[in-house]
Amino acid sequence: MATGRPREFDRDAALLSAMDVFWRQGFEGTQVEDLLGAMGIGRGSMYAAFGDKRSLYLEALEAFTDRITRWYRQRLLDGGGSALERLRGVIRAWPDFVERGCGKGCFLSNSLIERAAVDEDVARIVTRTLRAEELLIRGVLSEAQGMGELAAERDVGMLAKAIVNARLGVTLQARLGAPREGAEAAASAMLEILR
Repeated sequence: MATGRPREFDRDAALLSAMDVFWRQGFEGTQVEDLLGAMGIGRGSMYAAFGDKRSLYLEALEAFTDRITRWYRQRLLDGGGSALERLRGVIRAWPDFVERGCGKGCFLSNSLIERAAVDEDVARIVTRTLRAEELLIRGVLSEAQGMGELAAERDVGMLAKAIVNARLGVTLQARLGAPREGAEAAASAMLEILR
């Protein structure tokens, strides 16, 4: 008896669909059936392409962190303007993230809260990504100091940590459905600190 050919599908599109489900519902709140419906694939195809639910979650989280890291690098390193202008532009974008997230918050922040304490791989991904963000911001702040945009006595390590922590706060508030004004206030406070 001949067996059916596996259904072909766009793996990247399926991964993005799974990412969206995990982002909205969390790991624990997501059933395999939710993923299958969103990805438009069968159970066998999912397991063959991605492994189990946890493996799919980790791959979705890695894909998300790759996207946000590229976004940060593009704006902070390749964007126009001075170092501080580029950083200010990123901070000014925080309220837009809140609105575009439609109450989902940030997948990385959500993973930090839900999974990092119980899953070493999630903790590793989150820690690595936040550290990379902090180092990138620190580098931009050091560049600003070198160009005379930021006073030499300012502690760029402390400023970078403060900016990352403020962004985390904004994304966690967004997950709770906080209005845009909260993100605007946090962004304004960070911009004041950078004067």
